[in-house]
Amino acid sequence: MEGLLQRIERLERSNRTIKALATMVFLAMTGALLMGQARRASQEVRAQKFTLVDAQGLARAVLLTTPKGEVLLSLNDKVKTREARLVLGTGSDGLPFVTLRDKDEKLRVMLGFQGGTPHAALYSADGKERAWLSVEKDGSPLIGLRDREGRARSLLTVGSDDTPRLALAGKEGKPRFVIGGTAEQYGFAFFDPSGKVRAQLETKADGAPSLVFADREEKVFWRAP
Repeated sequence: MEGLLQRIERLERSNRTIKALATMVFLAMTGALLMGQARRASQEVRAQKFTLVDAQGLARAVLLTTPKGEVLLSLNDKVKTREARLVLGTGSDGLPFVTLRDKDEKLRVMLGFQGGTPHAALYSADGKERAWLSVEKDGSPLIGLRDREGRARSLLTVGSDDTPRLALAGKEGKPRFVIGGTAEQYGFAFFDPSGKVRAQLETKADGAPSLVFADREEKVFWRAP
């Protein structure tokens, strides 16, 4: 009887040892699994908005997506109430853009695309576009200047035929003076307030000069030579 009791005690001790080992193996496997998941999760962080704050808790940079599908990275100054001073993003059309604002939150610089062509615009303190630089669909570069009312008054370009042109317009938006030409000739053209050509001074491909005056119906009434 006494020998039987000793064998039962040894068996119970053995069972307790096996259970302890099984528990340790389970904990080790669980820990390895969680560590593996943590490593995989650290490779990707998913969110709709990330905010970077300074030591005072002010948001200095924000990365987010908008309901329109735009992706924006905005950088702020130290004044909490101000709008973003610098914004990098992609619009709903998938094209990138950059905007800069002054200390009064006015838009001053915009670099992006308009109609699929690169476009850079400069704004005055009142938020109106005053100058722009673009490359047209035919590859022609264009520099434009606007007056305080937003009307285009000066255009400088190199056309698709690789000849430069400068055009000046009146307040009505009609051309008043154009200098440039084509591959065959260069010259000046003067327009009346209605936009009709009234005088031209040009040189032909062979270098011969020509001066022309026209009436209100653009009919030539004097030419030299």
